[in-house]
Amino acid sequence: MNPFTQSLSPDARMLNRVAQGRLPFADAVRWFESLPEAEQPSWLKTVALMCHQSHPHREEIDRAITLAALKPTFTPCVMLHAAAKPEHALNRIAELRADERHKAFRLMFALYCVADTRRRETQCKDGCSHAWHNFDNDTA
Repeated sequence: MNPFTQSLSPDARMLNRVAQGRLPFADAVRWFESLPEAEQPSWLKTVALMCHQSHPHREEIDRAITLAALKPTFTPCVMLHAAAKPEHALNRIAELRADERHKAFRLMFALYCVADTRRRETQCKDGCSHAWHNFDNDTA
């Protein structure tokens, strides 16, 4: 196992494989939808943190909405667009009521995918120590 990734949970590793395009976005959606309802809020907070750490840009919001296959008028999308900076809305989106959780996950995870791709292609293109970017020699 790659020493960079050994500290990541299997679920976090899977999510990052999706973000890197190694697995389809639908795999992450199915995974989240299969979680017991009691576990969904903590994972929404985790995805909000992942997204926050990717430093999303405002111009990435529309691409995330498209990737998430959501309507721009859905509550999490409106909240994200209304925020001065995308990071300002993430915790509030993660705390939306139960009937908004699936949309919240799709949007925040899609924003993470878009922003993390940008970071991998710019800041981390020559290598980095981010555990979630170092799956090259990882087969697990």
